[in-house]
Amino acid sequence: MKKLIQLLSVLILFSCNNQSKKEEKMPNSPEPGCGVCYQYPQNSLDIGPEFMSTLEFKEKIEEDSLKVCSKCGAKWLGNSQVSDEDLKFKQSWETQKETIIPQNIQDTINSIGASLNWDYEEKKQLVPCKLHLKNGETIEFGAIMYSKSPPISYINNYKTIDINEVESISSSKYALSLEARLLAREASEAAMSFAPTVFKNKKGEKVVTNGPALFFKTDQAIGSELVPANERWSREKAKNEKFIYQNPSHPEETLVIIKTKA
Repeated sequence: MKKLIQLLSVLILFSCNNQSKKEEKMPNSPEPGCGVCYQYPQNSLDIGPEFMSTLEFKEKIEEDSLKVCSKCGAKWLGNSQVSDEDLKFKQSWETQKETIIPQNIQDTINSIGASLNWDYEEKKQLVPCKLHLKNGETIEFGAIMYSKSPPISYINNYKTIDINEVESISSSKYALSLEARLLAREASEAAMSFAPTVFKNKKGEKVVTNGPALFFKTDQAIGSELVPANERWSREKAKNEKFIYQNPSHPEETLVIIKTKA
């Protein structure tokens, strides 16, 4: 019995420590415990009745409802937490006309080819390329992105530039071919956040991308040389064979956002 009590004490202490660590990892909130905002630090909302009690309807913006947390004041548009800057961007987006693409840029876009990104619902098309700006700067890892809706998450997570700043675009040696991108886009998830596609480089070495990759750059391989290996990755193979994995050493892509018809 004494040993059982000691064991229970250890388990309780372990549980308390773990809970403390979880709370420390949560984002700062004026009201720790306000449903959605505190429970979902990744700015995405899994709707459930226990988390909706603190959200109050504010107004309708296009097809989405803007709700505000009554405890911490966080704003939620649809299923995403947004800032005042996000709302201003959305409103300005709605008044913008479709983007006019210069013919020389359009010709190169057609040559490189567009592929769908990972966001299945929004179906944004991306064209990996090298950007040549009017100020003389060259950006090796650029991408033209077509969007029907305001791309708030992209604006917040990527550097973006206006099409009017771009003199021309060209193929990047680090970009995957259209064939490779289309293949990688269909990869199934083999583990959490890992959807592998196996390619080969010029030496015949096996290279693995993760999800709908646009670029690949390592010491052993670059995107433009990758060709389908016609085989599937598995944990068993990974134990016995050598694979070159995508571990990007390049910066995040710079996006040129093109507004298209809704």
